[in-house]
This record gives sequence, structure tokens and C-alpha cells, in this order.
Amino acid sequence: MPEATIAHVSASAAPPRPSGRGALDARTLLILGSGVLALGGLGDLLYHALPPAALAPMALLLGPDGATAHLITFAGMAVALLGVVVRGLRS
Repeated sequence: MPEATIAHVSASAAPPRPSGRGALDARTLLILGSGVLALGGLGDLLYHALPPAALAPMALLLGPDGATAHLITFAGMAVALLGVVVRGLRS
């Protein structure tokens, strides 16, 4: 009877994470990509919403014509998509 209980508990428990894996698993990639995407989206929103005189202090984030903000947004989408692909390949 105890074997059945042990088998039931181990089957319902979450599988252990393999040791030696890097810190960039699928969930971390999704979170990181979402954060970068939000940062780029905020920059893009600021670029289109603020008057040109208010954009001068944010030139590093926004870049010429808001191109840097668009590239940051794209990088965030790419990292998040990579997380989705990694998750799909492992399931």
C-alpha cells in the first residue's frame, strides 16, 4: 500500500528542473522579452505623444525619428517569441 501512495505523490508533483541548465529558460525569456517590449513600447508612445521640444532629453532612448524605440520593441518581441518557441519545443 505505501508504494501506491509514493507513486501517486511523485506523479502529481512538478518535475524537477534539470541541473546545469542556464538561467534562460522559456519563462525567463518570456519575462525578459515582455519587459524589453514594454520599455520600447513606452519609448514609442512617448515619441508619438510628446511635442518635439520635450523629446530632446530622451534622445538616447528614442533615437532619430523614434527608430531606437522601434528597435527596442522589436528586440523585446523577438526575445519573447524565442521563449514561446523554446516552450513549444520542450513540451
